[in-house]
Amino acid sequence: MKTAVFSDIHANPAALQKAINSARRLGCENFICCGDIVGYGYAPNECIEICKRNNIECIKGNHDAALVGELSLDWFNPTARDGVLSNRPLVTDENRKWLEKLPFTIKKKFAGTNVAFSHGTYAFPERFNYIDDVYAAKVEMGLIRNDGIDVLFIGHTHGAELYARSTSEDDNLVYGQLPKQKSKRFGQPFEGWSEAIFNVGSVGYPRRCLYSTYAIIDDETKLVEWRRLTFDYEGYIKALESMGRAIPVWLQARLVYINGGEDEK
Repeated sequence: MKTAVFSDIHANPAALQKAINSARRLGCENFICCGDIVGYGYAPNECIEICKRNNIECIKGNHDAALVGELSLDWFNPTARDGVLSNRPLVTDENRKWLEKLPFTIKKKFAGTNVAFSHGTYAFPERFNYIDDVYAAKVEMGLIRNDGIDVLFIGHTHGAELYARSTSEDDNLVYGQLPKQKSKRFGQPFEGWSEAIFNVGSVGYPRRCLYSTYAIIDDETKLVEWRRLTFDYEGYIKALESMGRAIPVWLQARLVYINGGEDEK
């Protein structure tokens, strides 16, 4: 059985549907989203409807919490704040209630391995703390181990990464980002770690790489495989401009880069 794990959709239905189509072609039967269905993008309500239609198990991200008023916008940067405020009137009352009911974490078992899913840290998930360096990963590994969790899947940073160690006493973590070579896929063992944290990247707002990324858990091969999809930057920018939204600096720079060179396939 294969399970696709998405994160950080950020109100981008075109990217979400492309990821779903890709995962289905590769044999995925189950779908999980590690949060941030809304925010930044242009069609939050449509993304929620797509998640509901495809029975995607979703957890709550910081942008989802902010949209329904559970998290203050004071610590959001201006672009993130603008995204939430512009998304709020676009979400129906029914779908706001759906967002409110989302859990902060999900626990499952894959091939005998205890697995959890959260947006940021599994410990105190409502704080939406980042796991974005080796120190934060080591702290989190100790906390998930205390709760009987072997493997954690997250999003939040928008970067596909792995933190893992072979024993709980091992201070030498395996750390790696998704390779930059021209490849659509990159896999790592799912089993054999004392603790492991897999960041699946971002489907709808890939500010840390050129691509939309997600991951597949394969019970049969015991692998986690990241998938990399080309991202429609021009279409995304046009959608934002049609709403009178400002274009983030990173997105403007990315468009210049892509127009000036060959995009990886």
